[in-house]
Amino acid sequence: MAMFDGSPGIPQLPASDAVHSGMSVSNALIASDISPLRIVAALVFCLLLGVAIIFLMRRWNIRGSAFMPRSTGQLRLLQTLRLDARATLHLIEYGNTQLLLGCGPEGITSLHTRSLAQEP
Repeated sequence: MAMFDGSPGIPQLPASDAVHSGMSVSNALIASDISPLRIVAALVFCLLLGVAIIFLMRRWNIRGSAFMPRSTGQLRLLQTLRLDARATLHLIEYGNTQLLLGCGPEGITSLHTRSLAQEP
């Protein structure tokens, strides 16, 4: 096995025979302990993990704070309830009014309006 010439104070490291013999990368991988099947399996695992995370974030309506900044105006989303795969309920506050909206394949429908103004 070939050795790199080290400078004073730096230990010498063994050089791979594959690097010095001019082997291609695929031949070097085959000659080493790394299995191409393990590389492909790890890649598939990472891709499936990413898809699962995206699916769960959409399913539970989780949004990253970096992409969806909190509202500082009069309009606020108080709560969202997913009824099924295509229908949701949203409770929205605008000023002193709360709106209950139903969203589905046919569009958005106002279900109920409630005023929050305090009565004397």
